[in-house]
Amino acid sequence: MIESSNTRDLLEASKIAEERYDDLRADVRRFGAEYISKRTWANVWGEYERDVLDLKVARKKILKKRRTKLIGIWNNWISPFWSSMRCSELSKATVMEYWKWRLNQNTTSNNTILDQAKTFKALVRFAFDRGYLSGPLPDLSPDVESEKTRRGAFTKRQVKVIEKHLAKWIKATKRKDYRLARECFRCFVMLGFYSGIRIGEMLNLRWKDIQLPDARRQRDGSVLVRWADQELVLAAGKVASEKDLERYTKSIAQISISEKSGKTGFRPVVPMVEATGFLEYWRMRTPFKADADFVFPNRWGQRRTVESFEKMHNETIKTLGEDFQYDRYGCQLLPYSYRHTYATIMLIHVPSVRMEDLCANMGTSMEQMYHHYSHVTANDLKERLASQIFGLANL
Repeated sequence: MIESSNTRDLLEASKIAEERYDDLRADVRRFGAEYISKRTWANVWGEYERDVLDLKVARKKILKKRRTKLIGIWNNWISPFWSSMRCSELSKATVMEYWKWRLNQNTTSNNTILDQAKTFKALVRFAFDRGYLSGPLPDLSPDVESEKTRRGAFTKRQVKVIEKHLAKWIKATKRKDYRLARECFRCFVMLGFYSGIRIGEMLNLRWKDIQLPDARRQRDGSVLVRWADQELVLAAGKVASEKDLERYTKSIAQISISEKSGKTGFRPVVPMVEATGFLEYWRMRTPFKADADFVFPNRWGQRRTVESFEKMHNETIKTLGEDFQYDRYGCQLLPYSYRHTYATIMLIHVPSVRMEDLCANMGTSMEQMYHHYSHVTANDLKERLASQIFGLANL
């Protein structure tokens, strides 16, 4: 039996090995040597949840949300078929039967099935490492292919149109409460366009999570910039005008996504310069501006719902025409498209950005970025190559 302790600490690894050996010896004494080979997949999952998932959460290798999702996959899509089966009953035939059963349960995307397959494979591998079944293992993969799904995104020109349209929409009402709600929505939309933060993450933001730098010019002409717990001194002459100084300091604003509200745990987000201006203006306007207040609250200062912003989206942006309902690939444009617009703009219009930095800022993986945005870089490359060819033809 081969099993990893998932630690580089020799003492801790020895302790884990001793505890595991004692557990196995106790099982053999209590139930006999044949007990190990008769374990069901429900028994194995109980061990996997305790020894793998709980340990990873404790060591902060995965979030509690991920653990909850994996348990849900087991309860809903693995346990109904495998729970009462013994580990020794795993075979090519039973695996094929399982995936036939699973695919007939409901209509879902191939990527969802493949994500569930990862959990199933990890469980089988865990059982193999513990000696509950012998190799070679059968192919555990479902007969489905990964889908490179596209995400709807607005163009850079459309973002400017939306910004102007929302400004007019705000002025169209004289009621103070309506005006505040509309200004809140406008800031919400523009922050999504200029930061790539997820809808749920933006709704959970509080003012204490947004760190805007404070810049003060000193007597010697230098500039002292205070940002969170950091200080930066800009030499005299480096920033010529106050306008340049304002733009420079706004470019180093930071938004902290907390571990509880973020899908992928805590991460700092550096938005585009434009986002900072909208946030500063909105904080001056909102009656809920204390550090503990929500950035995008309802009229009572409570957390807004996704549905309320979706309603405003349908009343404003969606009415601009079909081009603002579907992008050029036919993908529907929804509030979730604000984040995808940010990624598209960065990939097309900021070629100097490193893909790794963009993934870190958005809280996503390189694999997900490739799946959802590979068509963006491919079409941009095609257009650039085409322009070069036309340029040569005109020589």
